[in-house]
Amino acid sequence: MESIKNKLIRFMTGRYGIDQLYYAGLFLALGLMMINMMVNSTILMVISNGLILLMVLRGFSRNISRRRSENEQFLKLWNPVKKSGRIFLRQDQRNPGSSVSEMSPLQEDPETADQTG
Repeated sequence: MESIKNKLIRFMTGRYGIDQLYYAGLFLALGLMMINMMVNSTILMVISNGLILLMVLRGFSRNISRRRSENEQFLKLWNPVKKSGRIFLRQDQRNPGSSVSEMSPLQEDPETADQTG
C-alpha cells in the first residue's frame, strides 16, 4: 500500500502550487475574517470563504502558464507598493523619535531652567 506522502506527491505533480498571489489572497481573507468577527456580516463571510476557495483552486490548477501570468500581473502591482513601504520604514529607522525631543527624561531643559531659577 502506498504511503499518503507518495499519493500526495503524485497528485500534486503537474499542478501549479503556491505563489505570492496565493499568500496575499489568504492574508486578505484572514483580514476580512477578523473584521467580520467584529461586524458579523454575511457578505464578508462569503467573500472571505470564496477567496480561500479561489486560492486553493489556483494551487491545484494544471494551467500553469495562466497561473504564472496572474502572479506576474499581481507582482507588477504589489512590488511598487512593497518598495515604497520599505523606503518609508528605512526613513523612519534613520530618524527614530524625530518628532520627540532628543533629551532624556532626566536632563533639564536649559530654557525652562533659566525661567525657574
